[in-house]
Amino acid sequence: MLSRLASVPFSALLITGETGTGKGLAARILHNSGPRASGPLIEVNCAALPRELMEAELFGHEAGAFSGAKAR
Repeated sequence: MLSRLASVPFSALLITGETGTGKGLAARILHNSGPRASGPLIEVNCAALPRELMEAELFGHEAGAFSGAKAR
C-alpha cells in the first residue's frame, strides 16, 4: 500500500493511528519513496499541541489573534 501511495501526487497527508503503530516510519517510507525525497520531511505530533493553538502553530497567526500574539 505504501508503494502505491508514494506515486500519488498529494501535497499533504495525515497519518493517524494508535501509539506505536509505525506512523512515523510509514511517513518516512512515503517521503523517501516519492518525488519529494530530496526535500525536507516535517512530522508533527498534533496531540502535543494545545487544541486552541494548533491552527496558529501550523499555519501562523495575525497579531492580536490570541493572548501573546504580538506579531504575524
